[in-house]
Amino acid sequence: MTLHPKRTAGEGRFVINLCSVDTPITLPQPHSPELMRFKFFLSHRMEANRRRYTLHLGHFSTLTEAQKWLTILRGVYPNAFVSDGSLAAEDAFSDTLVRSTN
Repeated sequence: MTLHPKRTAGEGRFVINLCSVDTPITLPQPHSPELMRFKFFLSHRMEANRRRYTLHLGHFSTLTEAQKWLTILRGVYPNAFVSDGSLAAEDAFSDTLVRSTN
């Protein structure tokens, strides 16, 4: 994991990188009271002339908190990992993809 040089491992805004997706998806939002303060969002990058998307959950105030949730979420997302949240900026269009699942 790459951290901003002025941050220590226990501080900052961290995200859990859940999985890669080929196209934008309808974003689920947490309904669990423990997770309501976090949200799912997408970031994107260009790879081999194709736009690739990553589904994230965040932002966590400490690495310890992110790692706690990572342990739980790995049951559903086995390849998930924690990273510095400044590396996973939310896409401008993410808010338009958020759908209520109520």
